[in-house]
Amino acid sequence: MLKRKRTIEMQIVPFSPRKSSRNNILYLSEEIIFDILSRAPAEFVQNYARYVCMSWSTIPRNPDFVRAHLLHAKSGLYLQPGDEPFYAELFEMKEMDSKIVDTWWDLPGKILDSYDGILLFCKKDGPASILCLANPVTRRGMKLPPIPEPCHHFDIIAKLARINDGKFRVIFPDQGQLFWHEWYILTVDSQMSWRKISSPYLESTDKDPLKSICIEGISYWGNIFGYDDPHFLAIDLNDETSCLLQLPCEVIDNRGLVLTWEFAKMGKHLCCIYWWHSAFNPRKIVQRERPGEIKIWKLMDLHQNVWVMTYNTDLFHASIIRNELSSYMTYWDDQKSLIFEVRRGGNNEAVVFNTTTGKTTLIGIVNLRIRYGIHTNSLVSL
Repeated sequence: MLKRKRTIEMQIVPFSPRKSSRNNILYLSEEIIFDILSRAPAEFVQNYARYVCMSWSTIPRNPDFVRAHLLHAKSGLYLQPGDEPFYAELFEMKEMDSKIVDTWWDLPGKILDSYDGILLFCKKDGPASILCLANPVTRRGMKLPPIPEPCHHFDIIAKLARINDGKFRVIFPDQGQLFWHEWYILTVDSQMSWRKISSPYLESTDKDPLKSICIEGISYWGNIFGYDDPHFLAIDLNDETSCLLQLPCEVIDNRGLVLTWEFAKMGKHLCCIYWWHSAFNPRKIVQRERPGEIKIWKLMDLHQNVWVMTYNTDLFHASIIRNELSSYMTYWDDQKSLIFEVRRGGNNEAVVFNTTTGKTTLIGIVNLRIRYGIHTNSLVSL
């Protein structure tokens, strides 16, 4: 029995919105738009969002928005081969996952430091070197006044910081015969000029370069190879006072020698990270002693030199760090992860150690030469 085909009739009715529907359009308040855009990448706000409408065009220049955006912005780890000063790579991390991010901006030279999205560069100008500041997002920068002469090592360890009044300051050391005790400081304003200040003596030689970090307007300096000196220097760039501090007692062995340590920033605090592993001493493996450990101290009181241990763990499961020759690179504050550089198969590769789970992840980055934790997601202007 054949089934009859059903005929479906369709009637197309043109849509004509009523006045009431136009009146019911949902508008977002300025506060909500402000909050949404403050969490967007700085490149999106600068290159796209500000062209949407007139009310959005002034957002990147709003000081309140710039400060709010800075609170949500994330930093990255910057890698620059020593023989390629105009080339760099960035990699981003999120819950132990990482990815290479190609830089979309041209480098005017070698990056020395970064603070709140402003990068400090060193570039060659004939036989001399000059320092420059730039924001890669807004593509605005400036040259700093010529470096005072004679100076040593400034192109390696010049640092950038932001003081309480919102201005940026650049600092680098001028080395004496056997000590670091004189420093050049410049405030980035309309009347920029280098000034020299003095500090307590920090023992060093020409072969002992400095390690340094800037946190909350304070610049910290210590010897990279200062095995017999447990002290480091703190210079407050707000009032230009300085003092010598001592590393945690556990970093100094019974012979008075300083063990392997490094500066790190955790939030607004300075931290000292100490680590050792069995590759440093093969006898530890034979004796079946601890395969290695990582300890972290936080500086709680700058003036009283008070340290508090915040982390202590064995490297029992971290076989990559434990068995390979490794060195500490940086600390990832948000993910509670330490990043080490290990020597594997003739290449230097990055390894992420999660202090919460104890797991390690090998990152596909090789031949590391220079690395910095830098900030390139900011609308801060000079």
